[in-house]
Amino acid sequence: MQVDSSFNTINDSLALADIAVSLDSTSVSRKPSSFITESPVNDFTVSTKEKHSGDWVTLLLLIGFILLAISKFLFRKRFSELFKAFWARNYSNQLMRDGNIFKEQFGLAMFLLYLISIPLFFSLSVIYLFPKYELELNFLLVLLFALLSLILWAYRILFVKITSVI
Repeated sequence: MQVDSSFNTINDSLALADIAVSLDSTSVSRKPSSFITESPVNDFTVSTKEKHSGDWVTLLLLIGFILLAISKFLFRKRFSELFKAFWARNYSNQLMRDGNIFKEQFGLAMFLLYLISIPLFFSLSVIYLFPKYELELNFLLVLLFALLSLILWAYRILFVKITSVI
């Protein structure tokens, strides 16, 4: 007998819930929809952003790859020694014994490759890591980083020359 009374209580609560749902659904349907409006809203403004051509970046990358391919073709042994010197000390010693890498044609080619790739990398990094400054990739920014890297490279060479004399 107790089961029947609990069953009736559940049915009564379900009926009350149905009435509450129907009341909520009628009250919601009377409100105007937020998706459909009677008049079109024209509160937006069109802003145009000046697009800059990125052809000079492609040209710099192409010059860098051509320079890398030519130096790998013409200076095969020196090129492999240079990249092996990063991992093995005996190859770096071999580079030092063979002569001054800064006075060779290979050193000039690698320096030009350095002047192309490093400033481009730093300027792209600054643009993507600091978006709140709204910088754009332009030739002046890359030239500024090229000048900065040239100054740091010259300082490094000067520092090596001074410390080798002392």
